[in-house]
Amino acid sequence: MGLRDFDALQTKHFDIVVVGGGIYGATMVWEAASRGLSVALFEKQDFGHATSANSLKMIHGGIRYLQQLDLKRLRESVRERRSLLRIAPHLVTPIKCLFPTQNTLTENRVTVEAAFQLYNCLSWDRNQEIDPGRHIPCAGTINRKKMREIIPALKKLHCSGAGYWYDAQAHNTERLILSFVCSARSEGASVFNYAPVKTLLKKDAKVKGVVVCDGLSNKSYEIQTDSVIDCTGPWSKWHSEINDKIAKPVFAKAVNLLVKKSFFPCAVALKTRHKSENASSSRQLFIAPWKNQSLIGTWYFPPGDSAEHVSSTERELDECLQQANSLLPGMKIDRGDITAVQAGLLPAEVENHTAEPRLKNKAHIVDASKQGGPQGLFLVQGIKFTTARAVAESTIDLVSHRQGKRVKKSETDSRPLYGGKLGQVAPYYQSKKKHYSDRLEEKKITHLIDNYGTNIDVIMAYIEQDASLGQWVPGTTEVLIAELVFVLEHEMLVTLSDLLLRRIDLGALAMPSQKTIVFCADFLGKRLHWDEDRQLENINTLIASYQSLHQSTH
Repeated sequence: MGLRDFDALQTKHFDIVVVGGGIYGATMVWEAASRGLSVALFEKQDFGHATSANSLKMIHGGIRYLQQLDLKRLRESVRERRSLLRIAPHLVTPIKCLFPTQNTLTENRVTVEAAFQLYNCLSWDRNQEIDPGRHIPCAGTINRKKMREIIPALKKLHCSGAGYWYDAQAHNTERLILSFVCSARSEGASVFNYAPVKTLLKKDAKVKGVVVCDGLSNKSYEIQTDSVIDCTGPWSKWHSEINDKIAKPVFAKAVNLLVKKSFFPCAVALKTRHKSENASSSRQLFIAPWKNQSLIGTWYFPPGDSAEHVSSTERELDECLQQANSLLPGMKIDRGDITAVQAGLLPAEVENHTAEPRLKNKAHIVDASKQGGPQGLFLVQGIKFTTARAVAESTIDLVSHRQGKRVKKSETDSRPLYGGKLGQVAPYYQSKKKHYSDRLEEKKITHLIDNYGTNIDVIMAYIEQDASLGQWVPGTTEVLIAELVFVLEHEMLVTLSDLLLRRIDLGALAMPSQKTIVFCADFLGKRLHWDEDRQLENINTLIASYQSLHQSTH
């Protein structure tokens, strides 16, 4: 079947259709496919283009739940962080985190040390079956002198020392999402981007299929399935299928700032000191290093009127800047330092247009048949990037049980993702550096493995066949032309924005140079048979995504 062969889809009957290609849809289709179910995934735009790209890139181990004594969620987070370090070791790596301690009852060093020792015990299996190069060290505390040696910028902060712990960071969340999708495809799943689902097909109060539109041809197709799992979050069309007495879900707008300054060598949690009438003005913010810049967040605001165009207002952005600058004396972040404002929608507890929204504390799986809706429709409202795989496992357990089908036991917590079968991590990197040292410098080999994992061999094979593909993309010293060939041939590339924002590690920080954009547009145009108008449209769409700091970059 061709990658976009919708005609062939109409001859099949699927066990499951997954709608939505963010992290929850991506993990869902991989979970279903890996357990032997026939499954199709439809995403109306590109995989991972919306809320899933809006994050601090942190994979949390649940230490925040210790304060609430929520041991169930703590243990789940430890397991899921461990899973991601195991199945995608090239994309997920440990990161040190730190927060200053105070001379208060709950935040003094003695209390924090005791809490962290308890956390070490509760996360005793955090490194089980993980490569030594991806191990998570124990949490602990340090005195003020040591803290200031690690982070001189904290010298001006009045504190007694610091607590430290380790979590993980997904340095390329877009490629991590794509890895789940590509893994599912390799297992036989049918996966489509730019394929909006228009209608739910029902007969006798049971799901029979969906009507999906090929966004490239605008043709519609009827796809037969026993069950539909809606992972579209705030974009869900089908809440109306459920009993009207059930309250509609409420969402909060989550905002992170990407600034072109590198503040700390590790992630740091700091409390704001700015006071205003807004209830959200006093809070704890995270500053995480990322690609020699800094991600700061997360702020939560009322969602606004449109789920289609999530953006931050002038007032919200001013508040974010005021609070960010209150974290430390001399932060001095201004509008010109912001390279991206990332905004997305997450499920919230209550709707309140004046106070800061409060996120739900766990994902929610709705079986529509239990709420007055059709049999075979399931709605998933996810919250945390970290725990998406676990939610997918629970959902497929539920759906297969409702269908009366016996499925294989889940292996997605340990089975390597697309590009992730490195074996021993450090030796793998060393062997590739040695093998390709005559063709590329070490830094570039590391970059290729960090983003493509074992697919570095496929990329290098292109260069062996055509030496010109080993040249840099014009305007960069970061991306090889061979990378463009690889993602075009293997990763369901449709637009220029897909390429520069979500496939290659080039457009995430700032808009590439005009020379780079023109070359990439011409490269894709020739291979995808674009005319001049289509090529110009792709360029204009890409540029528009950088023109306003008030819209989601991905």
